[in-house]
Amino acid sequence: DDLVRLGLRLAAAEGRPAAVFEWSERARAGRRRHAPTRPPDDAGLAVELAELRRISGELRARQADGGDVGDLVAEQRRVERAVQRRHLRTVGTASVSARPPSLAALRRRLGDRTLLSLIEVDGRLLAVTASSLRCAVHDLGTVAAAVDAAGAAASGLRALADPALTGARRSARVDLLRRALDALDGILRPALAADGPLMLVLPASLHAVPWGALPSLSGRAIGVVPSASWWLDLPAVGALGGTAFVAAGPRLALGDVEARAVADHYAHARVVTGPEATGAVVLDGLRTAEVSHVVAHGRIRHDSPSWSSLELADGPLCLYELEREERTSAVVVLSACDSGMGVRAGDQLVGLSSCLLGLGTRSLVASVCRLPDTPLTATLMGELHDQLGRTGSVAHALAALDRGAPGDERWVHAACLASFGEV
Repeated sequence: DDLVRLGLRLAAAEGRPAAVFEWSERARAGRRRHAPTRPPDDAGLAVELAELRRISGELRARQADGGDVGDLVAEQRRVERAVQRRHLRTVGTASVSARPPSLAALRRRLGDRTLLSLIEVDGRLLAVTASSLRCAVHDLGTVAAAVDAAGAAASGLRALADPALTGARRSARVDLLRRALDALDGILRPALAADGPLMLVLPASLHAVPWGALPSLSGRAIGVVPSASWWLDLPAVGALGGTAFVAAGPRLALGDVEARAVADHYAHARVVTGPEATGAVVLDGLRTAEVSHVVAHGRIRHDSPSWSSLELADGPLCLYELEREERTSAVVVLSACDSGMGVRAGDQLVGLSSCLLGLGTRSLVASVCRLPDTPLTATLMGELHDQLGRTGSVAHALAALDRGAPGDERWVHAACLASFGEV
């Protein structure tokens, strides 16, 4: 890590795009990764996860009744620690990525895409832009200024996603959000000159941003990728087709409505709702379908990110279970609060989106904040899958949505959604 930081610092001082790109990719894609092994029959783990689901159900019921939950929280923590200990015993050995690609190799594959890689170096925010025609490195100012603007934008969007915010308070929040987006747009604008599809490689501090709402990126297909190396390693695939899987979790006013609106766009769709939408069924759907859509309550656990989860009929489906899968659907849409968020662990993010992209999902739509449980969300999700059928691309489908006027309800709902993965 010290060597990588030194190399990045020297490359930035020289201002050579190729050197800055290669050292930044070395930092991102060259970190040690842990590939979990998947025990074929771990009865102890199955028992512990079933116990956690039971506790989760009792917690929800007791909280709804206003009862004391101290004993259940303590029991939950005890079982979580047992699962964590078991996980540490079954994790695979660390592996090191191959040497990252050169900028020249990347540019030969970009086609009409542009790569924008944002990098933190000694408190400065650098950007490497690369297309098939040109490449450049930009100094965009301080990291703190960009993080402040991004944080204000995320906070403003989160507030506006609350249907209870109305009247003058809502108008004030809209104004604050637009100012934050304008500030972030102004910081990034020198690196946003190119047109066409955009791949974003981001530091962890700038991950939860409504990129599609930035004025300079309006209507542009955008995909947030873990690294350029991740994108280059994707195997070639044909057009979308085959099977779809749609699931709706509990305690959602319009989950079943959304599930039907999505399934209507596929000739072969397996739909599970109500008590059928269990963790095992959803894992099977993610494993076997080409396109999966899950509408559920999402939860990010900042104290222990591997317990971040989707709420299903028999309890939470957490990262500990998801990351043990061998593969997941090529296209996944998570209609769940904060499902595009992650918890910062060093220079990396741990969350549902990073987990799925690491398991073989090529394209993901997820929410970067609270996603309202309203008829408009169900409508937008149906429109998203309609556009996906027309374009064959998640990023292009999201960009093609009618977003309405900045600040109105449709615009806020659409701004909550972000595209991760290939463009």
